[in-house]
Amino acid sequence: LASSARDSLTESVSLVENQTVVINATETADTIVEVTSKSNLDMLISIAEYSENLKNTSPAKTPLDKYVDIMVDNTINDNITKVKVVIYYNKSEVNNANIDESTLKIYYYNETSGNWQSLNSSVNTTAGYVWAELSHFSTYGVFGEQKEDAPAESSSSSGGSFGGGGNVWTIPTKKTQEVEEEVVKEPEIAEEEKQCSYSLSVELPEKVSFVETDTVSGVIKNDGDCDLDKVSLSLHKELTDLV
Repeated sequence: LASSARDSLTESVSLVENQTVVINATETADTIVEVTSKSNLDMLISIAEYSENLKNTSPAKTPLDKYVDIMVDNTINDNITKVKVVIYYNKSEVNNANIDESTLKIYYYNETSGNWQSLNSSVNTTAGYVWAELSHFSTYGVFGEQKEDAPAESSSSSGGSFGGGGNVWTIPTKKTQEVEEEVVKEPEIAEEEKQCSYSLSVELPEKVSFVETDTVSGVIKNDGDCDLDKVSLSLHKELTDLV
C-alpha cells in the first residue's frame, strides 16, 4: 500500500478509559479519528491516505479516489468502544468524479468477505467532509452516486415535431408575430350611402267633385330605384282656390 500513499501519519497515543481521544491527521491524510476505549492503554496508530483502490474490488458506486488505511495493533481493536472517522474532500474531487455530493458515503473493506461495505454515514457539504462511526479500525474509501444528467432543454414553442420508426424530426415554424406581419390586410372600403331617386306620378279621375265628399281615390306610381314607406300629397295652390 505504501507505494500509492499520498501521505501518512504515525503517532503514539495514550488512551484513557471511557474518554475520547482525537487524532488530527488533516494535514497529512485529510482525516480526523476519534477513539473511545474500554481501558487505559497506549496505542500506536498509523493513518495513510491513498489515491488508488488496491483491494481489487469496488462497490457498485463511483469512487472519489480517496482511500484511508488506519492501522493499529489487533489488541487495540479488541479494546475499542467506538471509533469516529472524518474524511475531508474538496469540491474539485467531487466534480471531477461527477458525483452527487449529497450521496457520499464511507465504505470499509471487509477482509473476511473481501467486499466493500457501506457505513451509516453523514456528509457536510458546506465544510466538505463525510463521517461515520464504527467499532474497529479498517481500510476506508469514499464513494457516491453519479449525478443525474440534466434534462435537455425543450425546443422553442415556435417549433413542431413529428416522428416515426424511432426517429423524430423538428419542423421549425414561424413565430405568430412574424406570420401576422406577413398577412396582407385588404383595404377597408367605406360603405357609401346609397343615393335614391324617385319618379312619382299620380293618376286621378278625369272629373273630380268635392260637393258630396272631400276625398278622392287615385293611384300613385313610383318609377324610382328606392321604395317609399309613405307619401303625403296636397293640392296645388291653384287647385285649392278652385275647390
